[in-house]
Amino acid sequence: MIERPPMQNLLFSFLLLWATGALAQVQDSLLSKADSLWQDMQADPGTARTLITAADILERGYDNVDELINAIPGMYLTHDRNRSQIGIRGASPTENNNQRILILLDHIPLNNPLTGEVPSGYELQGLAPEDIAEVVVIRNPDAVRYGNNALLGVIHIKTKRAQKGLRLTFDTGSPGELDGGLSLGQQWGNTAFRLSGRYATMDGEQVYFPEFIQTDDSLFSDRGISQQLGRTELGGTQLQLTHRGFALHAAYNWRKGELDFSQTPFGIGPNIQRLEELGSFREQQLFSSMSYEGPVGPRQGVRARLYFNFSRAERNSAFEYLDFGGMDSFIEEAETHERKSIWMGADYRHFFQLTGGHQLMVGTEAAVVPRAELFAKYQLKNYGIPIGGDSLRLRRSFWSWSLFALQSYRFSAHFVVEAGLRLNLNASSQAQFAPHFSARFQPTATTTLRLAYSQGYRLPTLAETEFTSPNPLHPLPSAGLLPEKSHNLELGLQQQLGQGLELQLALYRLYLSQLIDYHSPYANLGPKTFAGLEGGLAVDLPAGMKSYLNYNFSFRQDSMVNQPRPLCKFGLSFPFLRHFSFYTEGQYEGGRRSQKGVYTQPFFLINTNLLLRPQTRAKGLWGRLLNQSSLSFRVFNVLDQFYQHPAGRELAVERVTQNGRSWQSQLTLQF
Repeated sequence: MIERPPMQNLLFSFLLLWATGALAQVQDSLLSKADSLWQDMQADPGTARTLITAADILERGYDNVDELINAIPGMYLTHDRNRSQIGIRGASPTENNNQRILILLDHIPLNNPLTGEVPSGYELQGLAPEDIAEVVVIRNPDAVRYGNNALLGVIHIKTKRAQKGLRLTFDTGSPGELDGGLSLGQQWGNTAFRLSGRYATMDGEQVYFPEFIQTDDSLFSDRGISQQLGRTELGGTQLQLTHRGFALHAAYNWRKGELDFSQTPFGIGPNIQRLEELGSFREQQLFSSMSYEGPVGPRQGVRARLYFNFSRAERNSAFEYLDFGGMDSFIEEAETHERKSIWMGADYRHFFQLTGGHQLMVGTEAAVVPRAELFAKYQLKNYGIPIGGDSLRLRRSFWSWSLFALQSYRFSAHFVVEAGLRLNLNASSQAQFAPHFSARFQPTATTTLRLAYSQGYRLPTLAETEFTSPNPLHPLPSAGLLPEKSHNLELGLQQQLGQGLELQLALYRLYLSQLIDYHSPYANLGPKTFAGLEGGLAVDLPAGMKSYLNYNFSFRQDSMVNQPRPLCKFGLSFPFLRHFSFYTEGQYEGGRRSQKGVYTQPFFLINTNLLLRPQTRAKGLWGRLLNQSSLSFRVFNVLDQFYQHPAGRELAVERVTQNGRSWQSQLTLQF
């Protein structure tokens, strides 16, 4: 029977969060701030974006990119305890592996060309939060100007520039988390260098699964409670070398641990009486780039970049089960899945500041995948005797080339128009076009209206074009698989209601066509329409207090539009006793429909962070150490709420239980 969340949740959640307080200024911009190409070469003009700064990350205690999603309007997570997936304004199928979101690290694209998936949370924890300068999130029609994989949005992680100093970080928390980091920087005139590293171990959680209260599965046999799920070990190294406008950047991350859930075994039948599953994973990622950014004339600037990426992911699963179909069988099955990818590319952008309020950017990008490899193997035994098995090794390559242009023209002090076009040529489909347009009107100094429209695309991944057979070990090339298409329309309002008080509203509609089904045999599905209303209120209060309240309501709800309905978020930060600051954030998520047609229950989460930053008048080394160091204590899920996310089709459960109350303490020493 399908469970439906009561409609009263809509009114209850909005009133509850409004009463909690008007609440943190997440420098969100549903509307364009008219950034200048020349003044800010890091961002394209007119992008509606949310900006999370290094100060926000420190104040709120964020440990990875997934956690800061909690502060961004219209965005939410689906976590199946192996990987996390980001939803933007409802347009996030449960099992899309973030293929429709482009994540950049210092302009380096992280999306894997083999599968399209991209690291976001635990997969990127080798990147220390202390090294992040800011995170820019674009979730409106402007995102498509970044090209492939940016169908729904863009998340751009920008790291801090190298500077002189030594930083030590110590982190501990539940369940059994130990984390340490080191950063060393030096500066010689216009040349700077930084080397940083991080290592962490985490014990698994104790998690309750109602579906397994009565089961013979050894993982869940204790009244539905599973011990130490998600035991993980991870690390990472960052290298940065800069000289004037030149920069060399490299990042290496690795992660290994135990799988909470494995996919259904290849040979599993309908007569299973007892199933035990064990699994492990190992991931390695290398991202590197060499770039130049700076002026080349009195009214011109360029950004040029070369990058090289490598990714390797391995999953091993072992199953033991009793099959009473026809004859008694004790089956042991071992599976191995390994993916390797190398992708590299170059991009060049030229910026012109012309007369009469006219700005222009032209550029080109080229990407090559010389090697993308997939290996899969499974073996079967019956009472220890081999009875079968199979394997697959597939190698493919790919190339893509794009030309793009963007111009902004100010007709008057109150009216600005921006328009752009991207042309993409690639090895797997016909030429793709991505036009985008926006108009911004400011009738008064306190009111801004913005209309934006774009068309985007997502190219089929190598895995999608090569795997169309129901048997994953005997794939066939996909015939006639088409790129996904988007038509994105948004109408926004930004209104200053008074000193330190800003209202933001957006009405959006996203039409997606030719969506590619996540499961093989891959095929283009029918169109989907996503629409909703998004609102936000940001308040700067006296005595340094800041607050925000965000609200999003999706007009549709099905397995492909799995946004919480409604989705409400708030935050409040305030300093006290000179050396301390306190931050609390909360979110209410309504029910969500899974791929299996069931609804999750609504829930309300609160997280807090207490931060100590000594402010002394001491001088010398001791003074610098105190004034640059910090100590924080964070509690996640303060109320210890039981809540679940929708499960994908490949899992036995219909909903995936999330973590209960946990805590984290961090000491940072800066010399």
